[in-house]
Amino acid sequence: MKTGGTVPGAAHHRSFTSWLWLGLQAELALFRRPMLVLSVLAIVLAPTLYAVFYISSFWDPYSHLDRLPAALVNIDRGVATGGREVNLGNDLVDSFQQKPPFRFVRFPSVAAADEALHRGDVYFTLVIPEDFSARALAARKGEPATLTLQAGEGASYTSTLISKRFGAELAHALNEQLNGERWAAIVGDPSAAATDSLRVVIGQLRDGSQQVHQGAQRLQAGSGWLDQGFGQVAAGLQQMRDRLPTGGQLQELADGSKAVVAGAEKLTTGFDQLAAGGERLQQGAEQLRQGAAKVPFGGAKVVAGAARLETGIATLDTNLLTAAAGSRELQAGLTKLNDGVQPLTGGLVQLEAGLQQLSSQFSPTNSEGATNQPVRLSEGSRQLVAGSQELEAGTAKLADGLNRLDNSLTEKLGGADANALAASVQVDVETYAPVQNNGTAYSPYFAALALWLGGIMITFVFHCRRLIEPMKAAPRWVCWLAKSAVPLGLGVLQATVVVAVLRLGFGVAFVHLWLVWLAAALGSVTFVSIILLLIAVFGDAGRLPAVVLLILQLAAAGGIYPVELSGRFYEAIHPYLPLTALVNAFRATMFGAYESIWSAAALQLAVTAGVAVVLAIWFARWKYVSREAYGPAVEFN
Repeated sequence: MKTGGTVPGAAHHRSFTSWLWLGLQAELALFRRPMLVLSVLAIVLAPTLYAVFYISSFWDPYSHLDRLPAALVNIDRGVATGGREVNLGNDLVDSFQQKPPFRFVRFPSVAAADEALHRGDVYFTLVIPEDFSARALAARKGEPATLTLQAGEGASYTSTLISKRFGAELAHALNEQLNGERWAAIVGDPSAAATDSLRVVIGQLRDGSQQVHQGAQRLQAGSGWLDQGFGQVAAGLQQMRDRLPTGGQLQELADGSKAVVAGAEKLTTGFDQLAAGGERLQQGAEQLRQGAAKVPFGGAKVVAGAARLETGIATLDTNLLTAAAGSRELQAGLTKLNDGVQPLTGGLVQLEAGLQQLSSQFSPTNSEGATNQPVRLSEGSRQLVAGSQELEAGTAKLADGLNRLDNSLTEKLGGADANALAASVQVDVETYAPVQNNGTAYSPYFAALALWLGGIMITFVFHCRRLIEPMKAAPRWVCWLAKSAVPLGLGVLQATVVVAVLRLGFGVAFVHLWLVWLAAALGSVTFVSIILLLIAVFGDAGRLPAVVLLILQLAAAGGIYPVELSGRFYEAIHPYLPLTALVNAFRATMFGAYESIWSAAALQLAVTAGVAVVLAIWFARWKYVSREAYGPAVEFN
């Protein structure tokens, strides 16, 4: 009689299909549990979440540079040049406002900007010095216009790279702008005044030189025709010749002058003889008067008459002497006149001959029939005057243009060096909290990531929700302490190993070695506490939100790119993430970033760990098993 049930040995006769179906039934039966379904769904979505969070946070970080905070200090005083005030610092700030390359925050002083940089409020500072415009426009050798850019390399290595590239591009752009302005001064700029354009000044020099050339041509032509201007001179010479006395008249004048001199000599001789006769006559009258005095009867009358005669003769004698003296003077004057008349007549004869010769030279044609050159001087002289006037105007313009050209070159390029003109602006990049290389720079981020992964790995070794049955009566905080002591200790050990590998294996130089270890230990304790909370509440399924939280923090912690470049969502949650706090603590203790102040990050980690502990004690769902059933989560056989 056959009874129900499996016949012994029948199992060995199952087909491959039945064996497969039997196994699949057992596996599919697990999905009757809702938590398993949710866990499987989370596992399926975990890679997608990782891709979404991480790729979205790094999708296009350079398109969000306008959200990257940077300090800007402008103390440029400007400079006066070309009759206008130039302040390149203000122009640069205005360009930043019109098209912001970063989220520049204005600071009144360099000290205030440095404080913001060291606090981590900004990623770098850009300082426009007070002599920036003066040096940029002068472009003297060894005196470039220097923009100072300071970045906290240890605080954010990527932002430092971005700022350095920005500094190089900024210097290049400013040099191109300055070179453009200098060339605009030479070739002209529609928006600039005409007097500011060297091309305009050179054009005026060209016009002036053309006028000089034209005037010189006319001057040359006028000099060729200058002799025509002496036609009137020839006519005047002819009139002078016509009005001169003839040679015969001049000879008569010379002969008459000689005759007059000879007559004057005779007249002087006669007057001398008359004067001598008058003296003798006066002596006779005196003798007559004396003799008459001796005559009786009427002798007195004779005496009186003789006295009057003597007086008259004396007067005549005096007049004769005077006439003789005047005659001698007349003779002397006529002699001098004759001395002048004789050469005058000879000179007039020679003048007449010279005028005859000169007049023949100024006639239209000479004896050979050719045109005399002096005849053309008149017309040439008029053209010479006109040409000289144009020449004067042209030279005046030329001198004015040269003066303006010299002034423009002096104002715009005076004292400039060729190499300095090519690159008159440079950016001086300074860094604090320096790092050695990329690996060193990103070690805070990857070390924090490693510690979170280490915390998750611990949960694969130990049952983080199981306790032995005798612990049922223990207080909840004791249960948590008993369960978390080993994982927390392993987390501290993991932190120690990570720090040792970074220091000894990679040779990373820490500014504060023991503080680095303390930050790593505190961070690891915080991470393990959070993961234990998730597993204590959700069981093994708690590893899934732990992984999701890790993925989210990878995108929002700002470990590689500044979080401002990742998107608004990541920027909003960034300050509250424990991974962010540990990364900042590592940067402060490893590199001296944030002036080595990591107390705020340490406090955030401690508070986060404390909250996780309290929640785990309060909400943990412990599972009690017998001592025999209590063991590791990993099966070794």
